Amino acid sequence: MNMTIIGASDSFARGLAEWAVASGHHVTIVGFNRSQAETLVTTIRGAKPSDPSDPLVDNLVFLAMPYDCVLDARGFYDGQLDGKIVVDVTTPIDRDRFEPINPEAGSVAQEIAAGRASIASGPATGRTRVAS
Repeated sequence: MNMTIIGASDSFARGLAEWAVASGHHVTIVGFNRSQAETLVTTIRGAKPSDPSDPLVDNLVFLAMPYDCVLDARGFYDGQLDGKIVVDVTTPIDRDRFEPINPEAGSVAQEIAAGRASIASGPATGRTRVAS
């Protein structure tokens, strides 16, 4: 399976990429910039780096980034997420105070979904939900 993981600075991204490559999947890691992704893939043999200017070509996309970056990423990739399976493993934590954030829509996935992409909220949000 071909998959893209957006978020090269997150431990979720590292763990997911390591598991996926070890399981035989083809993994592209998108960082804030290409050098951030290249730094991560040097420790994950078989993953390839990318940056936000590259188009999203894989049908499976993982969002593995801090909560305060997710909505920006969704806006940036807006049209490119249509028709893809997008898995959100975002932890809604206020990084300054290290306190939980309660997303207004109920979950990060619900805030991202906007009715166009299939979003699966991972265990980090305490819920599993598929929205469309």
